[in-house]
Amino acid sequence: EIATLAGSFSLHEQNIHNLPRDQGPGNTVSLEVESENITERFFVVGEKRVSAEVVAAQLVKEVKRYLASPAAVGEYLADQLVLPMALAGAGEFKVAHPSCHLLTNIAVVERFLPVRFGLIETDGVTRVSIE
Repeated sequence: EIATLAGSFSLHEQNIHNLPRDQGPGNTVSLEVESENITERFFVVGEKRVSAEVVAAQLVKEVKRYLASPAAVGEYLADQLVLPMALAGAGEFKVAHPSCHLLTNIAVVERFLPVRFGLIETDGVTRVSIE
């Protein structure tokens, strides 16, 4: 996993942590991307009969898709921002891929709070805002 990540990104040695085998039988790989205004975290959990290299390659694919997008918010963070925005009564963000979780959270929040969200797609990016 570490070699796969190191071959795809510039990683600082002090930020790489490999846990001993006695910590558990499975594997997971995570990567944190820090930008000026946001920090995104990516996680992929290994599965039986899936090599560590395949798990790491899946993470690399997700991170590269995020980095190639002009959207500030990643797919998995977007759905978590819906409730705080609704409670604040204002806000907006851009996400590259509106997930089913995002759309479901919006629908649930709109049923319980007096807010309406707008989703406008432009140039492959979706702007999510309170109307």
